[in-house]
Amino acid sequence: MEKLEYGMNKQLKFENQREKFRTIGYLSNEKHNHNIVFDHKKEYRSTYETYRIKFKKSFDYNILPGLNKALCKQKRVTCNEFVKELISKFGFILNDNKEIIIDKNMIIKNIPEEFINDFNEGFEM
Repeated sequence: MEKLEYGMNKQLKFENQREKFRTIGYLSNEKHNHNIVFDHKKEYRSTYETYRIKFKKSFDYNILPGLNKALCKQKRVTCNEFVKELISKFGFILNDNKEIIIDKNMIIKNIPEEFINDFNEGFEM
């Protein structure tokens, strides 16, 4: 069973496995006006470095419920735990420059067979 709640405050919550894999599919398609980034603590005067899912200005809030509920005013979702799982388990790539590289062909290989349709549904949203 996949984990459904992420973050120190459980700010990112998925209703079920299908929603989680739709979200991973959604995040696997860069046409959805988002970037997954690693923010260095010095840039944000933070005490630690963090991973964020940032949505661009043209973003229209048409996203899945788990992401929407975790979205802050700056149009981003901060959740180290979830992004680290995307990298370690699902094939998102963290390069030497701390950039997240998205390759659908690599990611889909890591999606359980029973959730491929959910992944594809999220990808095509």
